[in-house]
Amino acid sequence: MAHDDVAALLDAAIQLELGVSRLYLRFHHDLPDDSAFWWQLALEEKNHAALLRSADRMALLAAGVPAGLLPGQVQELRDLTARIEEHLVRYAGTPAARAEAFTLALELEQSSGESHFQNFMEADGGGPLARIFQALNRGDMDHAQRLRAYMAEHGIA
Repeated sequence: MAHDDVAALLDAAIQLELGVSRLYLRFHHDLPDDSAFWWQLALEEKNHAALLRSADRMALLAAGVPAGLLPGQVQELRDLTARIEEHLVRYAGTPAARAEAFTLALELEQSSGESHFQNFMEADGGGPLARIFQALNRGDMDHAQRLRAYMAEHGIA
């Protein structure tokens, strides 16, 4: 993968994290019974984006591309971000029902876990870019677990 492709991958990942954060902020405003939960997740998604932004891109690009990164994954991230934007437009007019919000969030967290390259979780080393995606993937897996636990605790189907 060319250096431009790595930069595109980082940009797509940042946009995805910011989109998920905006969606969770929407749920924070629309679902008062769960607002603190959504607020925390939204902040964590912003932190994911900040982690990607703060990475020294030139060092990442110079470090080489970890095995397993495919150009098609950039489009997968972009498609997921576009889907989030569609939901944001929809929920601006009609807020999501509580169960719908949680179901969508769980689906996104599981999907973004895949988009953040599950194979990196099992790889040793891999350089700075791989370590960033490993950290993001751990965060997404934690979000999925927390969503499931919160849903079970609060009787959300």
